[in-house]
Amino acid sequence: MLNTSSIASFCPTPRMTVYGASKAYVSSFTVGLSEELKRRDITVTAVCPGPMKTEVLDVGSITGRSPAFEYLPYCDQVRVAAARCGAPRRAGLCTPRLFYKFYRLLAKVTPVKLMVKFTKT
Repeated sequence: MLNTSSIASFCPTPRMTVYGASKAYVSSFTVGLSEELKRRDITVTAVCPGPMKTEVLDVGSITGRSPAFEYLPYCDQVRVAAARCGAPRRAGLCTPRLFYKFYRLLAKVTPVKLMVKFTKT
């Protein structure tokens, strides 16, 4: 099983709180379900890409408001979907691109209140 989450699941992001919270749910659900279904030899993976050029950015008025957001490396939807992070061989969370793997680690070791200041869109 492959779920779609986001790097937004690793840290609250002002102006994207509902999106981030829903993706945090998907990531948490995936990790829990993966453990539950392991005995049945069913793998569950959530792909957690960074921003992608989709209509979500335009509809949510995300672009153009944050200089930092504009400089983030975007993920290509086709590559993310094709790679699938090794699924179904691997279970858990998968983060494409080295930059976002580092972000995920940083979000894990940095206090949340400080990370929120960095992630403001």
